[in-house]
Parts: sequence; structure tokens; C-alpha cells
Amino acid sequence: MKPLVNQIFGTCLLSWAVLIPLVGSAQDQIESKQSRRDSFITHFGQPGHFVLSGKVQNLNEDFFEFGMTTYLGNVTKAVPVKYDGTFNERFEVSNTQDIYLYLPGSRTIILSVVENDTLALNWDQNALLESLSIHSADTARDLQLQVQWAIHQKHRISLIDLRRELNNNESTYTPVEKYERINGLYNAVLETVLAYADGGKADVDRILLAQYYNLTNLLIDHGLYPTYRLKAVLDTTPNYAVFKLDDPFPWYTENYFIHVPDYRDFYEALARKSQPYFGTIDVYGGREQTNFPMAFYNHVRGSQGSTLMQDWLLANQLLTDLNHTDFSFVRDAYNRFIEECTTPFFKSSTEAFQIRTQRISAGNDAPDFTLKDEQGRAVSLADFKGKVVYIDFWGVYCGPCIYDIQHYVPKIHEFYKDKDVVFINICVDVGETEWKAALKKYNLHGINLIAEGWSRHPVCQAYNVQAIPNYKLINRDGTIANNNPERPSRLAAKLGNNEIDKTLAK
Repeated sequence: MKPLVNQIFGTCLLSWAVLIPLVGSAQDQIESKQSRRDSFITHFGQPGHFVLSGKVQNLNEDFFEFGMTTYLGNVTKAVPVKYDGTFNERFEVSNTQDIYLYLPGSRTIILSVVENDTLALNWDQNALLESLSIHSADTARDLQLQVQWAIHQKHRISLIDLRRELNNNESTYTPVEKYERINGLYNAVLETVLAYADGGKADVDRILLAQYYNLTNLLIDHGLYPTYRLKAVLDTTPNYAVFKLDDPFPWYTENYFIHVPDYRDFYEALARKSQPYFGTIDVYGGREQTNFPMAFYNHVRGSQGSTLMQDWLLANQLLTDLNHTDFSFVRDAYNRFIEECTTPFFKSSTEAFQIRTQRISAGNDAPDFTLKDEQGRAVSLADFKGKVVYIDFWGVYCGPCIYDIQHYVPKIHEFYKDKDVVFINICVDVGETEWKAALKKYNLHGINLIAEGWSRHPVCQAYNVQAIPNYKLINRDGTIANNNPERPSRLAAKLGNNEIDKTLAK
């Protein structure tokens, strides 16, 4: 069919008599398009499902975990494994997301999932990297999974090493040296992906875009973008979208926003860097603190990007603020967002999150719980009423958690050993065997408890633990002192005059 504009003008040459019906038809098409858009916005975020199935041999736990991107942060899910090593579990997913497989003995494996996917995973834990197979019954999806697995095998360590190298040489490398290293890795990844591309016939567009924005985000991290942009060094250029990203750069493309999580990170980074909105302002010769949440709100509403994308960016920031600050700090921006948000999913999610955070806000009763310690004994929060309690939700595979445990926690425990302070360490990301091994390895003192299953565990849900490390500080009377207290590194820097000391003095 010809484009609509050609239909209209072609018919006008024949007869003005048919122009009015065609204009009506054009109006109908415009209204139909708007109707489809309204329906899309109304249903945006409503999840479909995907399935993880397969078999693992020699796994010492009865589950494994994976992380997954969503439109509002990342979540962690557990996959139950039966006694014979088989698993078959259904999970919610909206549109296209990334999952991060946390398999013991392997660096995080990143794969994409889409609605109605079924991913078949099979491996032997004693030879994980050699035995792991990842497949889909859908031919196009299977090829995409093989490409992503190849990227992991060939470039995952290189990316980790590059990030470390750039951080260690931030002040010594010139911008050109930094760019050449990042662009070199980009072209190495391109070579891997295009080996599967069948001359541009294979459906690897999203993978190419994800890799592009992932490494562009690294350019942003080191202050190189937009002066430096990734450039493909190819003899021939296949017909993929990533090779058509010419100026003006489409950094507010909604299709990429919906289907490429790395693009969402890119959009957020540019939205934040495009205009300063933090700090202080002059008011009649004095200095006055700006209302950060409202300044950001107004900045986003005045920026590029569709209303859907703006709603997403604001919802994400509000969730961060609600989780880490007092509600009074964000009240004005929150109320304005709830009034003006046009995406039901982001509005309802933000309202629900605000309700959950208020349940554990300062002054409210801390949710009681009973968990098992390393000796198998039941331990309850209520057992420690009359003492100040510092809770650390941590994970064996959480780098920041382990760093603090190794470098700061022993010093803190030693300082408070004769005071009315109890340190409860709740491990959330592994099963009992790995947890006990980690306790021994890191010589972690305090009350050690386990809450297997993380996001599906009632304790994590009650305390709104969506990421780790996560800390809570409880008053002697069992009420919340702070639902986002200072982490061990900061506590250790102010022993005798930190949040724990001030809570003890109440």
C-alpha cells in the first residue's frame, strides 16, 4: 500500500469530489493511531511471562538465583531445583528485559528475555563453563542466546578488566587513550556479534544496540561523551540500526527505551547531565538550598523524551528518594507526580512503593521476624528489645557487602562489644551451604541469620529490601530509628559519634 500522503494527493489529481471522504479517512487513521497509543499507555507495564527450565547436575543447593531488569529497578528471583536437578519455573516479564544469571563458579551471565520466552538451561556444576548450554525452541531467539553467550565467553572478563583499568588510571590516561580502549572493545564485540549475522539477515539488532549503549555509558562515566562516540571500524556495514545512529543523535527514542535496558541507563545519564539541578541558589545576597526533588521534576518535564519516558525517569528518582530519605524531603515532587503522571503503571507503582516505605519509616514499629542461625536455632528480633539493633542485609555474591565485612565490620564490632548494641547479619542471596562457608571464610561475628529467596522472603518484603547491601537501625523500644542508616564504612569513620552512638544516647 502507498503511504497515506501519496494516497491523498494522488486522488486529488483525479477528482476533488473524493477529497472529503479521504480527509475523513485520514482523520479516522489519526484517531485510530491515538486510540492505539492510549491503549498502549494504559496497558504499559502489565507483565507477560517467560519460563526457565532445564536440569543441573551436582548443585549443592535446592535453588539458584538470577537478577532481572524491570522498568523500576532490578529484582532478584529464585529458581527452585527439584531433588533430581530439574527445574521449570514461570516468571513475570514486561516486553524485553535482561536477566543476570548468578550461577556459582561463574561471572554473571547476561541474557535477554521476552514475553512468552522459554529458555532451556542445562549444566554440570562441577564443570559449569564447559557444560552450560542455553537454548530456545524459537530459531531466532536461540540464535540471539548463542550470540549473548558468545559475548560472555569472549568479552565479559575484558569488560571487567577495562573498567578496572580505566578507574585505576583515571588521572593518568588521556581522553584519547581512554576512548581508544573503549572503542577497541566495542569493535571486538561487534566482530563477535556480526559473525552470527548472516550478512545482516539475522535478528541481532537489539543485541548490537545493547552493546553500543553499554559501552557508551562507559564513555559517559569517564566524561568522554559526546565529544567521543563509538565508531565501528568495518569493511562493510550491515543494515542494522546501530550503524545508522547519525546526528542528530536519537537519545530519546521510545522504541529503544522499551526494549533495551542499557538505553534506559543512557537516557537517564544524559537527562541528568544535560542540566545541573543540584546545589544552592542566591536569594537576595544569601544562600538558600534548592528543593532538589522539585528542581529535578521541573527539569525532566522540560526535557526531551516522550511523556512515557519522562514518567519513567521521575518514578525511578522518586523511588530512590522514598527509599533513602524522609518523606518530607520528597513530598512536593511526589504529590506533583501523582497528579500529573499519565502512565498508570508508573503512578500506581510509585504510590504502592510510598506506602511500603512509610511502614518502615522512622518511629514505626520494626516488623518482627524469626529466622534460623548457623546452629539451626530460631532467633527473633523481639529477643533483643532493650538494645539498639543494626541489621545488615547482605549477600555472598555482593561485592560491596564483602568489602565492608572485610575492612570495616570487625572494627565496628570490636568498638561496640561492651555496649547495648546487637549486630544482625541477614544473608539473602544463597542457600545454607554457601552461607555457612562464607561465615567461616570471612569470620563474620554478630547474630548471623539467613533469609533464603531474597525478594520472595517475607522478611525482605517487610523491610523493602530490593537491593543489597541494605541496612536498618532499630531503637531500644523496637521502633525504627532509621530505615537507611550509614553503612559500615561511614560508621567506622565516626566511631563514638555516629548514628549508632546517637541512637544509644536516646
